[in-house]
Amino acid sequence: MDQTQIYYGKLIVRVTSADAAIPVEDATVVLRIVDEKRPRIFAVLTTDESGETDEIPIPTPPPELSLSPLPSSPPYSMVNIEVTAFGYYSTANMNVPIFAGITSVQNVNLLALPEDSPEGMPSPEVIVSESGTPEI
Repeated sequence: MDQTQIYYGKLIVRVTSADAAIPVEDATVVLRIVDEKRPRIFAVLTTDESGETDEIPIPTPPPELSLSPLPSSPPYSMVNIEVTAFGYYSTANMNVPIFAGITSVQNVNLLALPEDSPEGMPSPEVIVSESGTPEI
């Protein structure tokens, strides 16, 4: 295995509302890479008119790790995805796995704030945890 080789997986975040019926334009998407159990900001993106971010490459471990029944470390990188948009509850998807050579699409469905919410009200957060070891 070449130790100087850098591997990447790609990620697209698709933000919608109304059970994926309506794309959410201009949502802010913050990606945090979970490194040594401490998340650090990796990228801040904005969704387009179709509710999608640009495809972004994310560094990953070598794909050979996924071929071993007992790898020395996880065969994927983990990212936390935080999404905010005006008029919606903010959402966080935690510990989303990203594998080398794979383009992942993470769907995020936002819930609208009640119509009578005062403007500027801090939006409560909905957290979706994908933590734990995935059954691969």
